[in-house]
Amino acid sequence: MTAVNTLTTANATELSEFLAQVKELNQPYVHKRKRTEINAMRRTLDFFEHIKAGKEPMNDGNVSSALLQLQRVQAQVTAMIQEATTLQNWLRGGRRTRIEQSLRKLSETYTLSYERDALNVIKFVNFSLGPITIRHNGVDHFIGDFNVKYSTQAEHAYYGIKVFNPTKTSSGRQHPHVYENRCCFGNISSLMDTYWKDGDWVTLTETLIDFLHTYNPENPFRKIAHWKDGYCDWCHELRTDCNCGRLGDVRNESAETEEEEYDDDEYEEDYYEDEEDEYEDESE
Repeated sequence: MTAVNTLTTANATELSEFLAQVKELNQPYVHKRKRTEINAMRRTLDFFEHIKAGKEPMNDGNVSSALLQLQRVQAQVTAMIQEATTLQNWLRGGRRTRIEQSLRKLSETYTLSYERDALNVIKFVNFSLGPITIRHNGVDHFIGDFNVKYSTQAEHAYYGIKVFNPTKTSSGRQHPHVYENRCCFGNISSLMDTYWKDGDWVTLTETLIDFLHTYNPENPFRKIAHWKDGYCDWCHELRTDCNCGRLGDVRNESAETEEEEYDDDEYEEDYYEDEEDEYEDESE
């Protein structure tokens, strides 16, 4: 990164307001049950199942006893649900605090802007990453000047991070590994999710920038040749070596045939669907 933006007064005020919306919580007290209590609940469930299976006599005494014990188990489970909800809220509150700390750190390097919802809570954080260049096969390819948007409410990095390239897109692709503003993180997907869920958005941003500076020729959404300067737009050879007979023609990408686009588009559509299916399966 070459450009470093300073923290403005307005930016600091917005960040302070955001920090005021959350507070650090100490871990709440939850009842730590002994093994004997857990085993008692298990025995109650086993007893009732044995009655239904005929392993215990099915009479009024046994059923009434099982009902009373199940009601006690139900009360314990209800308490556990309340404890789990309390812990979840605490953990998410801690994550928000870590996000705020990350934003404070990021604001020392980038100029952050915010989008709020109807309740004036910040939902999106926007900032510029600056120019992105990829060196491939000894050639530097200027990919574009990138902006990023983080969603504070998204569960996964894949859905929470959107990147924009307003300067140099290719057939709607912002980057060889970005499709519809979403990154295919490949083998670092789990790592990015960890940073995202932990609220470590400083390391997340550093890793995102490293990702944008890399190219994997095995599975791009769009081949890096589309971002080459001094190359033929049609055959992707150096203009001095071009023999396709179309050098100098204006490439109308919207008029390309399905056959011409197969190498890029057919593959990238399938890859994109697989990426979404992975998170759909995970959510199920």
